Amino acid sequence: MKLQLSFLTNAKNSLGNLPIHKTPLYVLVLSVFIIFTIIASLTCYTLLITEHTLEKAKLHQLELIGQFNLEGSLTKSLARAEIIASIPRVREIFASGKRDQLAAELKDMYGIQEEKYGIALAQFHVLPAISFLRLNALDKYGDDLTFRPIITQAQSEQIPLKGISITRTGPALVGVAPMRAPNGNFIGTFEFGQTFKMLTDSLKSAYGIESAVFFDEELLKKMATGANPAIFSVKNRFGNYIKTDSTNWDLLSQIIDPGEINSHHEMKPFVRDFDGNHYGLVVIPLKNAAGAKIGSMVLINDLNINRDTTRNLCVLVSLFSLFGAVLISSILVVVIKGGILRPVAELSDHFERLADDPKQSKPINPDDFRGTVKSLADSYTKLRAQKTSPQSKDS
Repeated sequence: MKLQLSFLTNAKNSLGNLPIHKTPLYVLVLSVFIIFTIIASLTCYTLLITEHTLEKAKLHQLELIGQFNLEGSLTKSLARAEIIASIPRVREIFASGKRDQLAAELKDMYGIQEEKYGIALAQFHVLPAISFLRLNALDKYGDDLTFRPIITQAQSEQIPLKGISITRTGPALVGVAPMRAPNGNFIGTFEFGQTFKMLTDSLKSAYGIESAVFFDEELLKKMATGANPAIFSVKNRFGNYIKTDSTNWDLLSQIIDPGEINSHHEMKPFVRDFDGNHYGLVVIPLKNAAGAKIGSMVLINDLNINRDTTRNLCVLVSLFSLFGAVLISSILVVVIKGGILRPVAELSDHFERLADDPKQSKPINPDDFRGTVKSLADSYTKLRAQKTSPQSKDS
């Protein structure tokens, strides 16, 4: 009997202090929040890596677009040059040396090309690299053009060439085609040159890409003797280079550094933040036919959408993780308190009553409980039966 009473006393002491068992519940809830925090952190980290990968791909695409359109402009110039060089009537007049007649023959053609396609020059050259006729400047001819590698190479090898060249009137994307007399003899070359303005404008209209073109100031002053003097103004000077064309100079002049244009090493695409915006930049070196760097073209594109999307997704992931942690924790609290602690608390109350006064104890149905709690309920039922039995009263 003393043993049984001792058991009741121990049960009363252990089950009556249920608040102590809230600590594991707190640990469990905290663990849920930690797990969801780790999940959110890993997800955001993955999103940042994905953003960086997409950013690199976007920069590579920007570079490819610039190179593709640059090459496309050069190809168009060469195609126009070869078309003119293949016209029998033009070959005949050029071979006869009739400058005025040649100018009259091509005057209308050049006017249309200049107006619609931004043709900067159309010029015939006789051997050895001497200007015979400039359709863009009829009164200027007879000057030596050996300072332009693309013409000397095209004449020496008698092949068509395309490339970037600083002409008397300024930089141009040119195509040079060999000219042959009706009898097949090589008699000179013809070139078509397109302005960079057409290229920069097309990049902006087709792709939304802002761009600027720079050329070495010393080379420009030496070669482009017929260029507009305003091009050499202070506002166009950028380090050792002159900005000849641009679509958004106010933006580009504040993002790009002169040292990045003047660099003799090819620069990899890079990103830069300015005024709260995120930009990708590509610097494409411009080389002449001899392979020497004479300028640079800078392309800039807005990358805000990638960064903003990543930030928004990270915020959403964080919010969903917080919501999930709160929801799961709430469910755990309800399940544990309602499904485990509440039955234990009820049994604790029954044990207390049984220990204090068996007459005040109430019967319970052990089948209403599950698991370990059911074992306790069975123990309570047996113990109560013993305490309330006649034999127990007699004793």
